[in-house]
Amino acid sequence: MTDIVHDGPTRRGLDLLRTGRRAFNDARYLVSVGADDEAGAKARSAFPTLRSAMNWLEDGPYFEQAHTQIDHAGRFVRETFGCPLLFEDGTYYQTCPVALAHNRIGFSPGMVIKKSECSICRNPPDTCEHISGRMYDGKVCHRIITEADVLEVSLVYRPRQPDARIVKMSIDIAKIRRKAPDDWQPGDLVQCDNCLSDCGGVYDPANTTTPLMVGEEEETMGV
Repeated sequence: MTDIVHDGPTRRGLDLLRTGRRAFNDARYLVSVGADDEAGAKARSAFPTLRSAMNWLEDGPYFEQAHTQIDHAGRFVRETFGCPLLFEDGTYYQTCPVALAHNRIGFSPGMVIKKSECSICRNPPDTCEHISGRMYDGKVCHRIITEADVLEVSLVYRPRQPDARIVKMSIDIAKIRRKAPDDWQPGDLVQCDNCLSDCGGVYDPANTTTPLMVGEEEETMGV
């Protein structure tokens, strides 16, 4: 049988997917033996890894595998441990990698690069023999920017750096109040119930005509 040769980003994404699955499976085992505290930490550690897998596998044949896996991990954690929203400086925030992974928007900085180096040999990219995006001894070659002037940051559909994504989104307290009991006050614990519902798919502005402003979200909360 001939081995399938994947490009650098795909290999990176599949490695992340395998790592995230292992962490998730370890967490389920720890729950089965009663080590809940350790299990919770292990399960949540899988979230950013699985989100990164989605980022690196975007637009490829393995994207839905990563998407399905992060959905399973999110439901497991919500049902087993709960998922309180972050409350900070009078505002609730969505910081969960599972929820945020479903918004396929990223960042692209505009900058003047002054110095950079190859991730493989650490020499200037224009003087080394390595090609960005290719694999060398199991590592993806990329350019490391060591000095630059950032001019602006734009929201884009497909960031050149796959992991340049939103990590925190505010939630309108009015939305929470509509579902909360009469005695609820800002600062009280609010559970995110997103993963308890069937996934409606990802929001991908590159493949939809439905407008959505960043920060606007169809959140499901439990108080």
